[in-house]
Amino acid sequence: LESLHQLLNFVAVDVQKIVVLGSGSIYSRPWCIAEMAIAHLNAVSSVVLAMPGYTHLSTAMLARIRVQDLDVESLLENGIGNEAIRQTLEAFSARPVIELPQRMGDVAMHELAALLAE
Repeated sequence: LESLHQLLNFVAVDVQKIVVLGSGSIYSRPWCIAEMAIAHLNAVSSVVLAMPGYTHLSTAMLARIRVQDLDVESLLENGIGNEAIRQTLEAFSARPVIELPQRMGDVAMHELAALLAE
């Protein structure tokens, strides 16, 4: 992807559900936070797929996150300010999380697809 603005417009207008691939660094990636923020601000349904190394945001973790420490210049350029980022992180801390197993067979893959299609 080359344009954050195009990506965010797509999320706001054309996406019915956002699936966040919960990696160990998801909450430090500005473009990922931007997608999550636009989904949150536009009431797009969302779910987090917890990959190995993912840590779900707890209240204590939220309290330690300092928005000013994130590289949010590109977010600010697209109208996503500090308050929207804070609200997004709080909202995603309450979102459903699907724990991915270390190995996925056919049955687990079909179950996952069914959950995501809900």
